[in-house]
Amino acid sequence: MFRLRRAGRLLIVIAGDATLTALDLASGEVVWRARDRLRFSSHVGLDHESLFAIAGEPDGAFRGPLRLYHFDPYAGIIRWERDLPPGTRPLGAPIVTDREVVLVTGDCRGLDSWGSNGPAGSRRGRSGPDCARSRRHGSRSTTR
Repeated sequence: MFRLRRAGRLLIVIAGDATLTALDLASGEVVWRARDRLRFSSHVGLDHESLFAIAGEPDGAFRGPLRLYHFDPYAGIIRWERDLPPGTRPLGAPIVTDREVVLVTGDCRGLDSWGSNGPAGSRRGRSGPDCARSRRHGSRSTTR
């Protein structure tokens, strides 16, 4: 599974392994490569001066650790990194605004969001039922 994202004259390659790679579009040469002990497998968030990537185990349950990275997209320099709270399950790529990055997450309690404009982040809000309450009342999520 490859995920690709263009950043100016670079192509950011997420290959589902423990590396995040930037290739020069014209020459195909590696410009920079970042490594982690966890795998980069989800889409990245990108704006003009920032690249956000999540490293973790994409087993669907997200039982293991997850880490959010903020990179300089052109030099590959890590500006900051942050371990995400246990049980965090990102729903898509990080959303990048001009002032912060937001992760939309989900679990049996519904949707949640986490935002940061630096290495310290904060929870933005939650919507949906409480997990314990849903189990007590026999609620199930179904699709038709």
